[in-house]
Amino acid sequence: MENEQRLANARKNREEIEAHAYRLPDGRMAFKTEDGLRVFDQNGTQLAPDTINPDGIPDNLPRWKGYQDVAAREHKLHHDRDELLRLQKRVDEAREELDKGGISSKRLDDLSADLQRDMPEAVQRKLAGDQTPAATEARSVTPGQGMRATGPVSGPSF
Repeated sequence: MENEQRLANARKNREEIEAHAYRLPDGRMAFKTEDGLRVFDQNGTQLAPDTINPDGIPDNLPRWKGYQDVAAREHKLHHDRDELLRLQKRVDEAREELDKGGISSKRLDDLSADLQRDMPEAVQRKLAGDQTPAATEARSVTPGQGMRATGPVSGPSF
């Protein structure tokens, strides 16, 4: 949910920049660099001075660096979301396997170690800074130990 909110904010920021961006006659957005010497379109292609002279773009319009930063943030949040969804799928599969029963201690340790090792950076950051009881419990669990003691995989849902 937190990722979704951050993604919505990043999308809103990008759309706001795009709404105020300089538009070329063909509809492409154009952004002047901070130094005012070059112009890039929304795809990162540097535009020749005969296409658009940097002086033709008012200084109060969004700049290339700002657009790049917002677009990169939105892209990273999409990537984080994909990782979160992959982790959630793996956690769900582990729960199903545990619910079936008859799982060996070695398999349980392997599942736990795999989930810990492949935990997305966004989840690691969240767990490191989150002081809720569930997060504190998740951090204190060594691979396999907490699952054996509590049954099916527990912890945050993503």
